[in-house]
Amino acid sequence: MTVSTVTSSINSSAMLIDLRISQWTARKLDKKVTAQVARDAGVYTDANGFSNNVGSYYKTLVDSEYLDKIKKHVNAIRAYHYKMTLPWSDAGPRVLPADAYMDYAYEMQGMKAEFEQTVDAFLADYPAARQEARRILGSLFNEEDYPPTEVVAEKFRIGYSVLPIPSADDFRVGLAEDEVSAIRADIQQANEALLAQTMREVYSRIYKVAESFIDRLGEEDKVFRDSLVENARSLRDLLPKFNLTNDPKLNELAEKLDKLCEHDPNQLRHNWGTKQEVHAAAVDIKSDLMDFFGGKFQ
Repeated sequence: MTVSTVTSSINSSAMLIDLRISQWTARKLDKKVTAQVARDAGVYTDANGFSNNVGSYYKTLVDSEYLDKIKKHVNAIRAYHYKMTLPWSDAGPRVLPADAYMDYAYEMQGMKAEFEQTVDAFLADYPAARQEARRILGSLFNEEDYPPTEVVAEKFRIGYSVLPIPSADDFRVGLAEDEVSAIRADIQQANEALLAQTMREVYSRIYKVAESFIDRLGEEDKVFRDSLVENARSLRDLLPKFNLTNDPKLNELAEKLDKLCEHDPNQLRHNWGTKQEVHAAAVDIKSDLMDFFGGKFQ
């Protein structure tokens, strides 16, 4: 099935997910200190003694320990989002297969709840953190740098919206029919290019897994983590959902990927013969990808 044929049906088999995350950075530009440093160093400044061209001094308003737990939640949420979705454009919404939506929504609900609990704990500590900063920052402390607790609370947000993948057939506007037809053709062409790019990401993930196996299993005593096999299994489970174009080549590679997932990490660590077999399977996958892309993969 060609990409052109598939773009007309992908609207019912996938969607776009726009993930939005905001958080309070607890960093503040101190203009007075910046200007003072510039003056002391003989830096050229404007009439106010301030220069944007050389450097700036930012204060950390609260001990980073207070926000580190929140940042860990944010990083985990982003990692899961990127794992479950594929790129659609350079930035913004990403493709989520319809078959993966329920898993995505359930996991996101739980991760969001954990994020909000951690934020609530920080907000409860915020007054104490502000008092602690008064001691730590000394003369750099400025009460006006600290928003009220309710304002800080509004800066922590996580959510996502579901959008349909644009369809040329749905384009309606009050223009002459020949102009509308030309715009629809442009939309269709753009969708085909974006879908090809999206599917290349799937192949890229397989390539990276194969590369990691080749690198870590090529020597008998080389150390590797359990995540080597766990990542391969995770990708294997997602591949049927990611095959938005029903590409037989991708199905073939998915079967080969099974060979990387057959053994537990400890079996690979303690059995050189098994490790060699799995290494050979990874080499075969990489070779297959290189052949498929004419030796210019990546």
